[in-house]
Formats: sequence, C-alpha cells, structure tokens
Amino acid sequence: MIRFLCIVAYVGTVDTAALGGAAPEPNAPKAEIRTPKPPQTPRINGPSILGVRPGNPFLYRIPATGARPMEFSAGFLPAGLAVDAKTGRITGSLKEPGGHVVMLRAKNALGTNEKKFKIVVGETISLTPPRGWNSWNAYHGSVTGENVIHAARAMSSSGLIHHGWGTGRSVAWNCAAKTYVIQQPPGAFNWMIGCRGENVPTPRPFDSSPTLPLGVSDSPGTPVNPQSLYLAQLAERLGPQAVKNIGY
Repeated sequence: MIRFLCIVAYVGTVDTAALGGAAPEPNAPKAEIRTPKPPQTPRINGPSILGVRPGNPFLYRIPATGARPMEFSAGFLPAGLAVDAKTGRITGSLKEPGGHVVMLRAKNALGTNEKKFKIVVGETISLTPPRGWNSWNAYHGSVTGENVIHAARAMSSSGLIHHGWGTGRSVAWNCAAKTYVIQQPPGAFNWMIGCRGENVPTPRPFDSSPTLPLGVSDSPGTPVNPQSLYLAQLAERLGPQAVKNIGY
C-alpha cells in the first residue's frame, strides 16, 4: 500500500558529478551548519492563517520548538474543535463558513509562548504559499509505502515538524500499487496522476483519526507523459546526458 501523508521529509545526499554537475573541490572546506539552534524556551512556528472547507475533518498540529515536555492549549477555539494538550494536535470539524481567531499557546518549564492563528472556513483553502517541502523526485517512479513512511518518521524524529515543516501539494505520478491513501489535508491538496490502483480512505497519520477527504485523481488507471516527472525535470535542468549518467 502506498500512503501519502501531510508530514514528510527526505534526508539524503546527491552526487552532483554523476548528475552532470561539477564535483566538489578536493580541498574544499567541510560543510557546517550556521543556522542558530532554537532556544529551549517555547517558540510557536508555522503560518498565521489556515483554510479548511466546511464540514471537512480538521487536523493541525501546533508546531513549536523548545525543550520537552511541552504543554499546548488554544484560547477562543470554536465549538467543534479540540486540542490535545500533550501533542498540540487540533482536531474536529467546523460546519459553518467564517473566520475564527484563536490564541495558540505552548508552555514548558522555561516559559510560555503565544501566537494568534486565524482559521478560515470556506471554499478557498490554500491561503499561504508552500513553506518548503520534500521532493518526491527522490523516489520518482519507485515510490513505495515503506519509503514514504520512513520519510514521514524522519520529519518527526529530526525535529523539523516542530518548525512547521510539512507537505500538502504532493503528487503520485504514474505509480502502480494495489491501494493508495492520497488525501486532502486542511489548507492543501494532494494528487494522484496516471496511477494504477485504488485510493482508499484511511485515518492518517499513522492510522489515527480523523479520516481526511480524498485527494485529486487525474487519469486513473492510464499512465501519462512524461513517464517520469523526475527524469523530465532533470533533463530540462542539466541536459539529456545527466539522465544517461544515472543509468537511464
């Protein structure tokens, strides 16, 4: 089964010489991380606004960095939604169109942080631009349920989930599997294009409620061109030789 989640990450390296780019200099300095580490006090990250369709399941995890354990709450939360104090996961459903401004809170032994967060219930749901995402080009035509689950767990275990990283707007392209889970998380879409197999509603992530609406299916059962979106983009960026250099 291939399951697509709303939280994914990919950790890996790319051999630029094999792809047709320049190899690193022999005496080049070692890479170093210059991004300051987040403070141990709570800091809520992520967007300030989220769109959701009326009546659809709502699922949002308050992304917060800082020392654990951490306690979460949400002031002025509208009826129909509830927050899990341990995980920061907000779930439920909102039936009526409109806007709700809530106050997200994260607290640990070192302090407290608050952030205003607006929930907009209506037909327009993509209210923010993509915030950085995992590229399925890492898997292209060989994506499996196992590597998707591995990537999702890497997102969580690495701590990126606390910074607000996540993905909607993912595409399963010309894949073949018996079943899929391609869903529509709040504020985004996922697609399956040219895929063979059945899209099955399943509680996600990790078999927990709620069951989200199904994503968008295009050309079901019939592959589309190009066969591999990854190889087509690679050829466009670096030329046909780059595709040959990796064995295609």
